[in-house]
Formats: sequence, C-alpha cells, structure tokens
Amino acid sequence: MSEKVERKERLESALSEYRRERTDNPRFYYNELVERSRATARFRPVIENFIEGKLSLSEFKTAASGFSRSEQASARGRTQGRYWRFSGAGRLFLDSLFKRAEDCGRLNALSLILQNILKTPGSLEEAGQKFDRLESFWNEITEQSYAKGTPIGLMTYTISYFWAVQGEDFPIYSREIREALQRFGHLGAASDKSSAIVYNNYFMASMRLARNFKLSLWELESFLHWDAQHEALEFKTILKSAGRKSPAGRRNHFARLEALRAGLEGLLRREVASNLRGISGTGGDIEILQFQELELPLRLELRLEKLVRAGAVFDGFNPAALVSNAGEAVVEQLNGFLSERREYAFFHDPEQPSLQPNLAALSREFHLLQVFPSLTEPEVTPIETLVAEWRVLYPFARSLAQALEEEKPSYSEDQMSVDEGFAYPVERESLEWLVAEDTGSYSAEPRDDFSAQQATEDFYINFLQDEENIRRTTELQILMRTAIPPLTPKQMEGLTAYVESRLVVDSGTIREIITHLQAGRNVLLYGPPGCGKTRLARLIAGQMGGRDPGWTPEEEAVNYTLATATAEWSIYEVIGGIRPGLSAELEHIAAQPPELVGMPSERIQYFFEPGVVSRAVLECETSLRTNLRPHYLIIDEFNRANQERAFGELFTLLEYRDRPLLPARRIGRRLPLYIPDSFRIIGTMNSDDRNTLFDLGMALRRRFALVEIGLPNRKAERGFLPRAVKARLPETELDSQGNFANPVMQQALDTLLELVEAIRPDLTDPQQNGKKIGTATLIECLVFCVVASRYYQSWQDALEDALLDNLLPQLDRSTSGVARALQALASNPILRDLGRVRASLLRMSRNNAQYFQA
Repeated sequence: MSEKVERKERLESALSEYRRERTDNPRFYYNELVERSRATARFRPVIENFIEGKLSLSEFKTAASGFSRSEQASARGRTQGRYWRFSGAGRLFLDSLFKRAEDCGRLNALSLILQNILKTPGSLEEAGQKFDRLESFWNEITEQSYAKGTPIGLMTYTISYFWAVQGEDFPIYSREIREALQRFGHLGAASDKSSAIVYNNYFMASMRLARNFKLSLWELESFLHWDAQHEALEFKTILKSAGRKSPAGRRNHFARLEALRAGLEGLLRREVASNLRGISGTGGDIEILQFQELELPLRLELRLEKLVRAGAVFDGFNPAALVSNAGEAVVEQLNGFLSERREYAFFHDPEQPSLQPNLAALSREFHLLQVFPSLTEPEVTPIETLVAEWRVLYPFARSLAQALEEEKPSYSEDQMSVDEGFAYPVERESLEWLVAEDTGSYSAEPRDDFSAQQATEDFYINFLQDEENIRRTTELQILMRTAIPPLTPKQMEGLTAYVESRLVVDSGTIREIITHLQAGRNVLLYGPPGCGKTRLARLIAGQMGGRDPGWTPEEEAVNYTLATATAEWSIYEVIGGIRPGLSAELEHIAAQPPELVGMPSERIQYFFEPGVVSRAVLECETSLRTNLRPHYLIIDEFNRANQERAFGELFTLLEYRDRPLLPARRIGRRLPLYIPDSFRIIGTMNSDDRNTLFDLGMALRRRFALVEIGLPNRKAERGFLPRAVKARLPETELDSQGNFANPVMQQALDTLLELVEAIRPDLTDPQQNGKKIGTATLIECLVFCVVASRYYQSWQDALEDALLDNLLPQLDRSTSGVARALQALASNPILRDLGRVRASLLRMSRNNAQYFQA
C-alpha cells in the first residue's frame, strides 16, 4: 500500500471517529460552538472599532492583549476550542511590532497599515498583498529598532486570526492545524518562503480538504485540532507536571491528563470496544485513568506511576456464582492466563501482589497489571503498544465477567460510590476526583478549585449514566427525530379555508408557507405593516400544532409560543443564561421577624433561565410526548433583533439538530435539551423597516424561507372588511350579501377604499410608486367609524378623524404616497369633501420636502 493511500485511510478513519465522538458526546460539540461564538462576539467589535479609527493603535494593542489574557484565564486549562482563543503568540507579535515601530517613531505609519491590513480581504490574492505589505514594513523597522527579535512566522497566525474573527472565509494559520495538514500529506513544509506564499499554500490545502469532506472551514479546524490532541499523548509531560502545586500548574496538568484520557478513549473505542468510556482521578499521588463499559464489573486501568502499570481491574464476583461450576472455570482460566503471560501479576492491593488467585480472592476487588517501563522513556510514546496489549487483554477479562453475568455482584452501602452510573466499589477518601476541564460554559459558581472539582465530579457522574438514563436518552432521541405525519389533502384544504375565513390572503401563499414548514424549513414572513403577517403565523402555527390540523377550533389552536424581538436581544434572551433570584425557601425566611432575617445577599441565589427558543423547544418536547404534535415559535418583528448577537449560535443548532440546545445540567434535569426535527420558527418582518433596523445576514436567509405577504386582491378585501369589523364588533349588522346593512357605513367603506387604492402602488406597473397600506389599517378606520356613529353627527367627520389617526401616519416621509393621495383628493369627486385630510397631507408634503433636502 502506498504512503498516499495510507494517509487517506488514516484521514478518513480519524474523521469518522471525530464525527462519531461529536454524536456520542454532544457536550463536545456544544462547548466547541460556544467557545467559538463567544470569542468572536467579544473580539470583533474591538477590531472593527480600530479599523474605523475609534481606537488608537495603543488602545487596540491593550484591548487585544487583555482579551487574550482573559480568554486564557477563563479557559482554566481547557484544550477544547483552543484555536479560537487569541494565543500568547499573537500577543507577543503585536507587542513586538508595536515596540519596534515605537523605537523608530513609526507608530502612525503602523496604525494606518494595520487598519488597512486587518480589513478582511476580498480574495486570496488581496490577502497575499496584505501579507507582503506588512512583512515589508516589518523588515524596514527591524533594521532600525533595538528591540529583541520575534519570529516573523507569528505574523501569519496573528493576521489570519483577525480575519477569521470577522468572517469564516479565511482559516486561522495555527501550528497544530498546520502540522495536521502536513501529517495527512496535504501541505508541505513552510521552509523560508514569504508569509504570503506560506499562507496561500495553507489556505489552498485547507479549502481542498474542506471541499473533499464537505466541511465548513471552522468544522475543518475543529477536526484537525481534535486530531492533533489525539496525536500528542505524552506520558512524560503528564508525569513531570504531577508534582506541581501552584493553581496554574495543576490546571495545566489536569488539562494534559484530560487530553490523554480523551485520546486513549478514542483509540480504545476504535480498536477494542465501541462502548468504552473513560474517567480520570487520583489515588494518593498516582494519576489513574480507567475505561469501562456500563454494567460490566471490570475496567481497563492505567496507573501513571514512576514505572507505569496498566491492565484490568475487576469489582469482584458474587460468592454465590463463584462456588458454582462457572466459578471454578473462571479460577482455572485466570491461573492459566497468569502462567502463560508472566508479565502480568495478580493484585488485591495494587501495591502488594497476591501469590495466586482463589475463590476467596476473586470475591473482592482485584487487579491484573503489568509494568510498561518504555512508556516513560523520553523519545517514545508507544500508545500503540498499550492499545495492542489491551486489545488482547480486554476480551479475556470480559469473558471472565460474562461467565458469571447471571449473578450480579453485591456491595454494601459503605462500599458503593455515589457514582451509580459508573458502579464499582471505591473508597471516597482514597480517590480524589480532580477537574480536567471546565464543563460549564455559563457556570454561575465561583471558579475556584473546589467548585471546579465539584463540576467535574458531577459531570462524570451524569456522563457515565446508568441503564435507565441510557434508555431515557434513547427514547428522547427517537422522540426528537420522530417525523410528524404530513398533512393530507383534506387537511390542507381545511387549513386553507380556515385561514381564508379569518384573513384576506391568497390561498397560494397559504399553501406555500405550509409546504415550506412540511419540508423542514423555518419561515420568515415579510410585507407592509398591517397585511396580517402575525395573524397568519398564529393561525397556521395553531393548526399545525392542533390535534386535527385544519379542523381544530380556533380557541383550542393555541399550541405555539409568541414572542416579539427587540434590539436588546442577545443569546441570553434567545437561549438562556444565569440570573439572580430568590428561592421559595429563602422567601419564606424573609417573611419572618426582622431579627431572624439575614443580609439581603443571603437571600439571593443564581439559576439558569431558559430563553425564548429554549422555552419553546421545551414546550415542543412536551407536546410531542402528549399528543405527537409539534409546537412552533413565532417571533414577531424579527429584524428588530441584532441577528448576529441574538441568533448567531442558534443558526447552527437549527441545522444540526443532533446537537443539544442545552446540556442536561444547565436546565436541571437528567437529559439534554434537543431541538426536535418537527420544531419550526415562523418570523415576521415589516418590509418598511428593512432599511432602518438590523440587516438580515446570509446565514439567516439560508436557514429561513422568505415568503412575501403582499397586498390583497381588491375584490376579496372589499368582501372581507365588513366581516372583519363584525368579528371585532358583533353588534355590527350585515346584509345577506355580506355588506354593511347601514348605508352610511357602506358609504364610509367606499370612500376609504377609493383613497387607499389611490395611494397604493399599481403592482402591474413597476414604474409607479406609492405606499403599501395593509388591511389592518382599514379595519381600524372602519371600527372607529362604527363606534363613532353613536357620537358623531357626520360620518365624514368620523372618517376623517379615523384617517388622520390611522392612515396618514403611515405616509410619513413617503413622498410618492402623499403625492398620490393629494392627486386623488383633487380629482376624485368622492374624496373632495375630505378637507382636513387634504390640509394635513399638504403639511406632510412640505415637511417631506424639507426632510429630504436636509
């Protein structure tokens, strides 16, 4: 087999394992996504403000360095998502560049150069030109500066990081990812070529690999970073750092230990058993890694001592099973194994080997261990040797356990660990669980060693679940992936008729929206104000979540969540976050006499509050469990929210629904929260606001079907309006044709429609301007006229007041709408008596002219 073919197979195997680990361990994907989103959201404004001249070069350098240090401090040794933290290498380059320019009196020149270079390039050629320009400036100031030298290679990483923060078009030039590309044969050595050429080769290699495996750039970086962690399993580093006592040293040590555990787990699951799960801890001063299949009374064990020992540890067999024929056979097999494999020894206490296994010895915890002295040699890390040994040992150990599987081991309460999902006897005092990484992205607990230790212990207890949790998780996954039966033609007909009886909207538009929802798309409805977007969304969502879509009574069709977006929305309001509050117990205490009540701070607790989407997803999960119907979320005024800040993370989770929206421990339950396949978001947006509010990015447009709700058919609208007014005011009388029985109201309707039709644009002539007026505005005017008939002597006075208060405000700054209205008032005999309306329109015309001239 050629080296090229071997590399390809190695790459495909690693990518397959990476994808499987992301599926089996949703926390891995969730934290990776959160890490990236949080880093970019915090740092992007700093870069943009510097490029726009709102920050000086000194302020920018200080902000970037502070960001880098805060990111590293908050990570607390975590390796996950490390490539998305601005590293110390980038900080070093910025400091060195600033120092050299300062020595030469070239800070102003450097500031102008960086402001230009940090703008994301439009092409790879432009990126190369930017690198050449900065490298030329670097060489120029280096000759004149007395500052110590800094590798020019750090420039490539720093600039590419700033580009990647602003968008996903350019990969980050990091050492780990570069070495991974070289290891897979997709990138040659960097040698001494210019930064532009080096990055060009790196960019092309990344794009080819991403295209071949249909990955986005950031997914490719995540995979290559993950693979690099699996390759860098160094026992020597773990052992050397074990004696460090400082908090920073301990965190780094535990991070390396966790990397070793994760890497070994991946190899063992590929090579030994796919259900193995790993956990790390300490026994005295010894680091211990253990790997176990749930419900089996044995596990593989690696003890990182001065002389590394590895093997299998058994929980001990039930004495009742041992005295049977199966027990005798197990003892015979075990003695035969020890006779044949003399490198192994039998232990009760790992420090004291036993002479020979017997029935009494096998009823308690025992170990089969051998020494691996080569694992501590400086130049070698024979992971393959260890995995190959376990590949032989584990089937033998498993056969011993399975021979007695009919009889469950029994433990006393003082033997059992609190970790019921990872059930084996352990002395709590002798096994100190230590943090390997910060498992909570939004933890409200103080970030000290105790809380980190507790967080890790809680995580592993939940992660290595018992059989009941596995069953519940499986059921939840099936429920989340359950396909809702599509609407029958009869239900589609009924739903269309249901909506048309309550709204004046084209039946084709209704079918279009429902088809998108049935096809798995989220929908964004846009159109002029008052055209019925929100009402339409509520009617459709209520029926889709009803027991019998199309035929569910309106008062029962309320299985949806309605929320209105605002400019203040962030990921907190959308997905959730930590906020303070009072517990019911402490509130009860606060009701006691003042002398019994503590300080106010003692009555505060912090808890996770689900956001708008999380609450709707929880409702959807409940709806699926109870009646197998979906629950939709309607977000009104969608574009009033800052799309990137509020929905950036959600867009990815909507597309990859096998990843949890929230981990279990975040919402205080045993199972994570997934977005069901049947969950949909229906957004509404006023097209008039699109130039004054937040823009819709391409990420949103790709994940939402945009459906326009246009102006209604004139004839249909005329027939609908009297029915809409009667729905608001049941005392309104209609004749047999559906018109107003009161001729005065019918005259007011005709006058209103004449004016509105004159203002509205002619949709058949795209050259004509005008103002789109929604049906809701007409309804409000007519409702006012019906009520005013009790108090006004003239229906025209009532109609003019209705127009002045409801219709004319929508013509503000619409020069074409005002002009068309004035023209209609002058030429149409029906409208000539609306004198106050004409006067108000003339004032608006003058104000509009002054506004646009200014």
